[in-house]
Amino acid sequence: GKTTRPSNVRVCLFRHSRNDAIIIHENIGVVKSFSLFFKILKLDKNAYRLYNLFYITTEICMRIRKSNIADIPAIDEIYRSAKKFMRENGNATQWDGEYPNGSDAADDLKNGIGYVCEHGGEVVAAFAFCVGDDPAYDVIYDGAWLDTEKYAFVHRIAVKYHGRGIVDFCFSECFKLYPNLKIDTHKDNLPMQKVLVRNGFSHCGTIYLEDGSPRLAYQRNK
Repeated sequence: GKTTRPSNVRVCLFRHSRNDAIIIHENIGVVKSFSLFFKILKLDKNAYRLYNLFYITTEICMRIRKSNIADIPAIDEIYRSAKKFMRENGNATQWDGEYPNGSDAADDLKNGIGYVCEHGGEVVAAFAFCVGDDPAYDVIYDGAWLDTEKYAFVHRIAVKYHGRGIVDFCFSECFKLYPNLKIDTHKDNLPMQKVLVRNGFSHCGTIYLEDGSPRLAYQRNK
């Protein structure tokens, strides 16, 4: 097991197994699942916010790896769930067709840019990560990129569960892989815009996709 007591989190023991962890909270006692622990935190007005607990999942439970062929069904389901989440949160037109799906995930795998986030053996997020140029980012309107240096871009990022720090972990790991990141999102995708700002991205302007659709452009650098 792993025993630690960081100064900014009132949680004193985490013991990781393949599928879960035992968490001892100094006010609550033993909690045997992350989902229950997060629910308790929402009710505990004196508890620190979830991002103060990200190190729990990043250090003990989650990891980023390249995708493989066995991941495709799980990624396809994550994309289906993400589309449903968008519709339920006021984003009616982004990802409103077949894209993205398992076929796109297979293309990312073939091109060597497919990644997943794994928690306890379960695929909980998927995205494309590539160091190089995205032609859509060559011209930016109503603003400017933070720099003209080489960058990596993240596309098609989606998570299976919300409110557990998964997407934050993905961006943190991507920044470790390459500390100059660019990404774009739909103007109606307010949850993602909040996530990007929370993770240190700056809104730089507007870019246009190959089909002419506008997207809000974000960048995070050193």
